[in-house]
Amino acid sequence: LVRDIVSANTVGGHFLRQIRFRYETKTMDRVAAMLFLLAVIVTTAVLSLAFFSICPLFSTCIAALLYVLFYFLANESSGVHHAQEFENRFWTIWSALLAVAIIYVPDSPVYFEDL
Repeated sequence: LVRDIVSANTVGGHFLRQIRFRYETKTMDRVAAMLFLLAVIVTTAVLSLAFFSICPLFSTCIAALLYVLFYFLANESSGVHHAQEFENRFWTIWSALLAVAIIYVPDSPVYFEDL
């Protein structure tokens, strides 16, 4: 009877160590994920500031278009989402404005001067 209790405690202790190890692993995964997310945010901020210093007009146009895109995706209750035709109109106008920003803004990387 004593051996059974000792072996049961050993198995139970091993099980508790496994649970503790799994919890510590998940915690470390969360910490690594948070550090990765922080690194991505800092890198994005630094690159966007560098992009704003190199070509301010083009980056302002792109930032405005990204803001409109975020607002469109975040606001599902607006009238634009009520029909497929309205969504198609939004994507057509948005892509046309993106093309205009890429081609006709003077500090754009692919600006055509002689048009």
